[in-house]
Amino acid sequence: MKYYQLDYSTSYTGNVHGDSTIDGFEYCMGLQRALQSMILQQYCSFILIVGAVGVAINYCPETGQFRIFDSHARDIYGNSHPLGTCVLLRVSCIDRLVQYFQSLYGLMDTYELKGIKITQISAMSNTQNPNTSNALDLQCTVKFCHMSLFYMLFNYLTMQSLELEYNKCN
Repeated sequence: MKYYQLDYSTSYTGNVHGDSTIDGFEYCMGLQRALQSMILQQYCSFILIVGAVGVAINYCPETGQFRIFDSHARDIYGNSHPLGTCVLLRVSCIDRLVQYFQSLYGLMDTYELKGIKITQISAMSNTQNPNTSNALDLQCTVKFCHMSLFYMLFNYLTMQSLELEYNKCN
């Protein structure tokens, strides 16, 4: 049996459009700056929540590309569609990633972004810290559990190569 340790970042929040900040709140910034900050901290997997919609995002440092898993009904371009399916979108760079989410959400919509580091551990390992959970001692909130399940589904679909390219012209 394989065991995994999940390390979660601090939550970043802000406006999907623009780069607004709030004095005294270091984790409040625009979406692009938040993603760049987390990538510099070696996070490659993210959960993004805008309103009541959550998506999983994976960053590949070797190529600079992102993959977005969205379980909501979408068409082949990632737009909401009543007859759509869940999608796995591939985005070529961080600018296109932010542009994609800005095309989906309004000017006043805010986001929450959390990074996830997943490490395979041995069954005897017990290196808990406040931002860590593992299969041996699962003391996570319901939100973290849902995020973890969402991420595992995202990884499964990534391996199945159910990819769509986001190349929508604006």
